[in-house]
Order: sequence, then C-alpha cells, then structure tokens
Amino acid sequence: MPERLDIDVDGSARAILNACRRRGLVVRDLGGLKMHPGSRHWHVRRPEGSGTLEVTEHGGRVWITVKPRWDGGWASSLARKLAAGRSVD
Repeated sequence: MPERLDIDVDGSARAILNACRRRGLVVRDLGGLKMHPGSRHWHVRRPEGSGTLEVTEHGGRVWITVKPRWDGGWASSLARKLAAGRSVD
C-alpha cells in the first residue's frame, strides 16, 4: 500500500484552493483539525469519482495530504504539481 503523502507548500492555502477550483474540483471547508487547534482544513474532490486531496493551514504552514487509498488516480500527482508551484496564483 502506498504511504501517506504530506507535502509542505510555499504559498497560501487560498492560492492552492483557487487553483483547485479552476480545475473544476470541489472544495469543502471542514473548519480545523483537533490535533492542530486554530488550523483550517479543506477536502478537495472531483465532482464525480473517487479521490481526496487535503489542504491544511496552521501556524504559518500550509501542507497538502493524500492518504493511502484516497488518491483516486489523480490526487498525489496534483498535490506534487501544486506544491511545486505549477498553475498556482
């Protein structure tokens, strides 16, 4: 089974989420993570089909997570592109 992918992003969560919306992906604001009080956390999905990319912002850090079995054939690849700054505001 593939490992969990966590990638730090040099940029804002807003820019990452806007880039996802431009690709036609659906962004769902889940509030925060219990393990990171004061954080903001979003799930990004296709309108149809599987796969979820997570975006988290906390303490000046932004990172993207793709959990094992949540890739759906696209999420890990997109996470790497977004983290590299490709097609981001």
